[in-house]
Amino acid sequence: MKNISSDSIRKMLTPFNIFAAMVLLGFAGYLFYAYRYGSTVTDFFVMENVDLKFCDFRMHVEFVGDPKNLYSRATFGAGCFPPLSYLMYYFASRILTRNGAVPGLTLDFNTAPYAFLVIVYYTLAVSFLLFLGISLWGDDRKRAALLFICLMVSVPFFAGGVSVANSTLMVMALMLIALKLKDSESRFLRELALIIIAVCAGFKIYPAVFGLYYLLEKRFKEAIRLTIYGIVLFFSPFALFGGLDGFTRWLFNVRSTMSFNDYGRFQCIRGLIVTITTYLHIDHLVPHIIVSITPYLFVVLMIVLASLTKNRYRRLFFLCAIMSFFPTNAYRYTLCYLSLPFIVYFMDKTGKDKEGAGEARKGPGVTEYIETVLFSLVYALPCIFGKIMKFEPTFEVYTMTYVEIRVYIAAYLLLGFIMIHEICVLIRSRNNRQSSSNVS
Repeated sequence: MKNISSDSIRKMLTPFNIFAAMVLLGFAGYLFYAYRYGSTVTDFFVMENVDLKFCDFRMHVEFVGDPKNLYSRATFGAGCFPPLSYLMYYFASRILTRNGAVPGLTLDFNTAPYAFLVIVYYTLAVSFLLFLGISLWGDDRKRAALLFICLMVSVPFFAGGVSVANSTLMVMALMLIALKLKDSESRFLRELALIIIAVCAGFKIYPAVFGLYYLLEKRFKEAIRLTIYGIVLFFSPFALFGGLDGFTRWLFNVRSTMSFNDYGRFQCIRGLIVTITTYLHIDHLVPHIIVSITPYLFVVLMIVLASLTKNRYRRLFFLCAIMSFFPTNAYRYTLCYLSLPFIVYFMDKTGKDKEGAGEARKGPGVTEYIETVLFSLVYALPCIFGKIMKFEPTFEVYTMTYVEIRVYIAAYLLLGFIMIHEICVLIRSRNNRQSSSNVS
């Protein structure tokens, strides 16, 4: 009976069940406290502690109403999106145009008829893509549905990307689909994967890092075609949005975001260094060149680890970490990229830890449980923490909320743990090879 009981407990306490329980309990706690105390509880959890009303969709629809002058109107951080993304926003602006008016010049999105109907269906479309992507990675529909629900009520989604309608969620869903299609037996689907990745890079630039995936797998012809698709999809839309002048202004906007050096912007590596050194009053001891170079050293480290690892899940994680922690204009919704490797881990029953090996995944060990708990702490709404803080939305700067601090401590611990785990695996593998060579 003891053996049966322990086996049952072991089967119940799988990494997936732990993640689902922590996230769903977090959301249940949010519903309980929001019912009891009202909207101030939601203020505590959302970005910047205020209702931003789908701002990342709304403002771009307003900017794009005058396409030729798009990048003159959308300046600095607001105008750092490549023009391909504005094809979607321009379509939405035309839907909302009344009597030939130019959205953003004569139209207030917040009061425009049907504006929020467009938002609702945009969110439904993104949700469908995400659920489709999750379902493609396994045949267990119940698990796929539960994982989808957990993600949609998590911090990066519910209190991040969904609340501001940022296109990061759509890009992440498309990337999830592309990663599955790229290994399809169908040549058409493999080519479709290349186009989808190029589209994602045309929306957010950073998904271009997945071109490395093809290079690491020595799929050089596909990598070349991916580069061609990316160049075409990136540059050709400038013809509709200001031409050469639009490209010059866009480039200035992107460069301006790379110089963000704000205290409290710890959502990225550069901001983390600035925040820690400023808080400890040692910023004068850290040369500016160190602050500027460190994010690029981080990218190099992630690429090296992705190149050396034989584990597909960790390779995905290192590439996704670049997209989550490198951009200096990152907000908490960029953490949704980290769900890509975890979706693959939770849903893919083939367990191909080694590329192409097809080895069955062994039962989860201690490291898997630690990674799952840390990932859950990144995603679950921290209701107990909120209750301790009395749901007071006090913060030092607008990006430095209590939830942000709590979530990003877990995120950087997760990053550090997986890095250390991989380095230990590499060292152990090298020692084993040396031992084998000595014996022979």
